[in-house]
Amino acid sequence: MLIVGFRGMEPSNTILEDIQKRHIGGVVLFSWDGLVKSNERNIKSPKQVKQLIHDLQATSNIPLFIAIDQEGGIVSRLNPDRGFPVTPSHAELGQKDDLPSTYQEARKIAATLKGLGINLNFAPVIDTRVDPNNFITKKGRTFSDDPEKVAEHALAYIQAHRDQGTLCSIKHFCGHGSSTTDSHWDMVDVTDTWDEKELIPFANIIKEDMADIVMTAHVFQRKLDPDYPATLSGPIINNLLRNQLGYRGVVITDDIQMDAIRKHFTLEDTLEALLNAGVDIILIANATYHDEHYATQVIQTIKKLITQGRVSEKRIAESFARIQALKQQLS
Repeated sequence: MLIVGFRGMEPSNTILEDIQKRHIGGVVLFSWDGLVKSNERNIKSPKQVKQLIHDLQATSNIPLFIAIDQEGGIVSRLNPDRGFPVTPSHAELGQKDDLPSTYQEARKIAATLKGLGINLNFAPVIDTRVDPNNFITKKGRTFSDDPEKVAEHALAYIQAHRDQGTLCSIKHFCGHGSSTTDSHWDMVDVTDTWDEKELIPFANIIKEDMADIVMTAHVFQRKLDPDYPATLSGPIINNLLRNQLGYRGVVITDDIQMDAIRKHFTLEDTLEALLNAGVDIILIANATYHDEHYATQVIQTIKKLITQGRVSEKRIAESFARIQALKQQLS
């Protein structure tokens, strides 16, 4: 139930122990270490990344999710200056508005990932461009201000990945395109700016059975849940996403170490809320905040919550079953 980030061009001792002893489900790779302002994180060259992934997978009896944010454009961890292909942004694809072109560009991304052994792309972004000054929009990460068009391009993008045997995670539920602040660094409240049309891309993709994984947003929509942001919200995940939109697959958090969560909720309260809300995978990026033993803390805290009866073993078993079913699709 954990996907964990780490420092190292080779597997660190801690991440190997997380895999072998603590049985985490996957890792996420980055090119930039923002905390120390360094390009030395996980990615140096195609040859090095391929070897890193081989070494990680060799330590696990169950295939690991090897995840990355390779959206295209500015959010591309596999950069041209390290020997990887140039990729267009979602905004560029949406502006061109040619679905076969979107498919072909996404297929190139997916083929690169497949060749390296990366099996999960935290993309496409299916946030609708509600606010042109939104931090996601300003980085060219949204296809369009038309939610139907967002869905069309996202479906082409996902299909291209599926044709290469690579999973996608659509993001960020229940919509981040109307936020006025960045959840990496602060609390985000979209109550007064969120538009129900932001659900359309999610609904359309789920209806087409093209959602491998749904990633949550750390945003408050107090009309949907007055107490918790989407990542921790039963009304948003269990009710809106699963019951109303009919989604039956895997739900993953955005990074729980982002300040929108970490600064406002204890780890114990965070885990209790998100697990009971129906989250399956917890993303620990170790990017905006770094603690190589964080996965251990999370596991210990989950065990405590189960022992105290605050999270049921049945709830954990449900997530395990969904994750294993998805991993069976990995080739």
